[in-house]
Amino acid sequence: MGASKIVIKLYDESFKIHALNIKYNDFIGMCDFLKTADKLDEPLSTALLNVNYYKLLPIDKYTCIDDLIFFSIGGLIHNSKARIEIKRGGKFLAKFNLVELFNPQTLFPLFNTSVYNLNPNLKTPSYLLEKQVGMIGVYNIDTAEFDINKLHFQLINMNYLNEKYQIMTIIRYDEKVLKTVKSDSLITYRHCVPLT
Repeated sequence: MGASKIVIKLYDESFKIHALNIKYNDFIGMCDFLKTADKLDEPLSTALLNVNYYKLLPIDKYTCIDDLIFFSIGGLIHNSKARIEIKRGGKFLAKFNLVELFNPQTLFPLFNTSVYNLNPNLKTPSYLLEKQVGMIGVYNIDTAEFDINKLHFQLINMNYLNEKYQIMTIIRYDEKVLKTVKSDSLITYRHCVPLT
């Protein structure tokens, strides 16, 4: 039997923290960011979310806030509706709620997980907080013999700005980190925070 595609889909709400590549110690570059925000008569944290800001910014490589992101952490938020589906073709191989990873109700866990505690100490000058809802991510595995026991889910308990999040961040198969191939979600919250 040849390799066939296994598709893993994550549904519900995600929370992410994106570090932005704005250097406050680079005076010349920072002046461009601040002067452009002044042209819009907005603070930098608001201007960075304005699509017109990038039309005025004299740095061509930045066309939207996504171009400023250089590091991100986050994933699917643990709540009663968050779910994971695993399919081969049109056939479900597994379908379960995220609660089964964080709080298994069986004597022995059904899935391989590792849990970490994280208290982000952001040292970057600016960052973007973002929440999305919908199909948060799609992952593909090409394999002839799919073994669900080779799946590993990385979970984190994150404390951030007096809020606690439980998040599924990374999926591995056979020790390889899977990359998102697509998503179909709606941004429900975006807030830019400059650490000045």
